[in-house]
Amino acid sequence: SFPTRRSSDLMIWAEDDRHGIGRQQSIPWHIPDDMAFFRQTTLDHSVIMGRKTFESIGRPLPCRTNLVLTHHPEHLPSEVRGFSSYEELLASLTKTEKHFVIGGSAVYHKLMPVADELLITKVIGDFQCDVFAPVVDKQKFTLQEERPGKSVPGVPDHVFQQWIRRN
Repeated sequence: SFPTRRSSDLMIWAEDDRHGIGRQQSIPWHIPDDMAFFRQTTLDHSVIMGRKTFESIGRPLPCRTNLVLTHHPEHLPSEVRGFSSYEELLASLTKTEKHFVIGGSAVYHKLMPVADELLITKVIGDFQCDVFAPVVDKQKFTLQEERPGKSVPGVPDHVFQQWIRRN
């Protein structure tokens, strides 16, 4: 994993060559290396997601504080903290803990202005996605580090990137 800086507001996602992150409400690739990176990086921190992402996962992520944006927070399991607005969510966050935005597309786009750091797995290829991540604005973020993922037969080639907001 990358040494995360003092950042408190991070985003983490995997995207294909066209910035695609999903197809038909699921992730269109299976990369064990990336799943392990995601788990190791977000463990013991808060994860922020929209309702559709929460439903696609199917359960609260263990050993993390699950924060879900939804119009109906009362429909969420008791171990999940629900928020009905971005403003309510942002007001609840502290700068002393790390928060990882984990999807989906609308949440990434809406919260990009407050992100300090982006952890992006670039999956080589076009996976015919119908949901997309924001394009990284290179005027606002700089590529801090990049390293190849494990090369495994039958698994798409991928590269891990760490982007840091410019001052």
